[in-house]
Amino acid sequence: MAFESNDHSNTGLMNIKLKRRFTYGTILMFNLCTGLGYAIIFPTIWNYIHDRLGGQTYMLGIVISAYSLSSFIANPLVGWWSDKSLNTRKILLVTILAEAVGSILYFVGMHIWVLVIGRLIAGD
Repeated sequence: MAFESNDHSNTGLMNIKLKRRFTYGTILMFNLCTGLGYAIIFPTIWNYIHDRLGGQTYMLGIVISAYSLSSFIANPLVGWWSDKSLNTRKILLVTILAEAVGSILYFVGMHIWVLVIGRLIAGD
């Protein structure tokens, strides 16, 4: 009987460790994808705006600052949502999805303002 209860506690401990590893892995992948976004976007953004879309010089600042502006507004809201819901998985999933949608809009942007909207969405 004592052996069975010890077995259940080990199983519970293993599940907690597995969940913790999964959570850390998800956070790691989120940060990796965000870093890759910076590594892809910043070196290519000027050529993309100027050569492909024929944008003016000031549009570079608008597209880059759209991400920061969106992040400045969304981070307190996402933090408040996280405090209220206590379900970080759902919040992390929504923010990763928004980052992916914003990046897709950036990469397929056919107009300069699509780039701005993509960066606004990605800055969640």
